[in-house]
Amino acid sequence: MVGQVPGARSSFTYPQLLHDTFDAFYYLYTSMALVGKYLNGEDDAKMALSEIDLNGPNDDDLFLEWLMKYEKLGSKLSLVNLELFDESNPSPIPTYITLDFNYSDVKFESQEFKSILQFVPFFIINYDSMLRKYGSISLPEKEIFCLMEEDWRDGPEKYSLTYHVHENRKHKS
Repeated sequence: MVGQVPGARSSFTYPQLLHDTFDAFYYLYTSMALVGKYLNGEDDAKMALSEIDLNGPNDDDLFLEWLMKYEKLGSKLSLVNLELFDESNPSPIPTYITLDFNYSDVKFESQEFKSILQFVPFFIINYDSMLRKYGSISLPEKEIFCLMEEDWRDGPEKYSLTYHVHENRKHKS
């Protein structure tokens, strides 16, 4: 009765599907869903970058407001390099992203993530710097701080730049 559909005519059988086939499909689908997740943030990253000068000096107050405004976007996109390139800071950025070595023909042009790849390192370095300035948490000097919601053990406020800035403003008033 292996391969026979219950209640169906006895002449109908379905092919035996291998566990490996499902695994391969699952991993490929998961990888493509990951790409889709980041592509959805490309327009937001482009808009954020249009509001700030990446190469020049920025007014400290406006820059701080920009970091707080895009705090959630930075959190959402902060792992893009690790998840898509398996490196925290790939240099140079590969021309193509190949997500699964079993399907090397499935590629995405890195250019599709241009704004994200500019936004993420700029945001993380500056967010970390401002958090050290305004925050009350101590981080090792070389640690790059990534705001990851799943790591918020003591509540988001302990790790949020917005929270610390608002607390500092309350105490100054």
